[in-house]
Amino acid sequence: MRISVRVKDQSNLQKLIDSLDKLRKTDPLAIIEHTDEGEHIIAGSGELHVEILYNDLCDLSGVEVLRDDPIVSYRECCMALSVEQCLAKSPNKHNRLLMTAEPMSEELVKKIEKEDIFPSQDPKVRARILINDFQWEDDQARKIWSFGPNGVGPNFFIDATKAIQ
Repeated sequence: MRISVRVKDQSNLQKLIDSLDKLRKTDPLAIIEHTDEGEHIIAGSGELHVEILYNDLCDLSGVEVLRDDPIVSYRECCMALSVEQCLAKSPNKHNRLLMTAEPMSEELVKKIEKEDIFPSQDPKVRARILINDFQWEDDQARKIWSFGPNGVGPNFFIDATKAIQ
């Protein structure tokens, strides 16, 4: 769940920004974002969490903080190997992508979160870790397209094609 916050008086904008930075440091589960459009967003794990974050922000800033209606973000999780393959076609209909999803082991997720495995890491080193520690196949360990969400999280897109026309 997320809300957008703003100050009633624009002269207090810097107090709001400083308070949001303090709030980010005090609650590791809170997501604080500043958009290019000048919007300030507080996101939390639920309605109560966001309400507590908003109240803490009001206390920290000492100024009148206005908020917009909450927006609920839905996210899904992969708990088992996909039963079906998903198909996506390119706009010109010449390319097809088939995709499946499968969960990652808890140990692998922890290594990614501790940054033992990371996107800018040498692909050969990363592949060696995945092969030795997690019994991945060599071709899949070397063909990671991207990490996610936002290029750094504990999700992978892997190119698993094998000589397909």
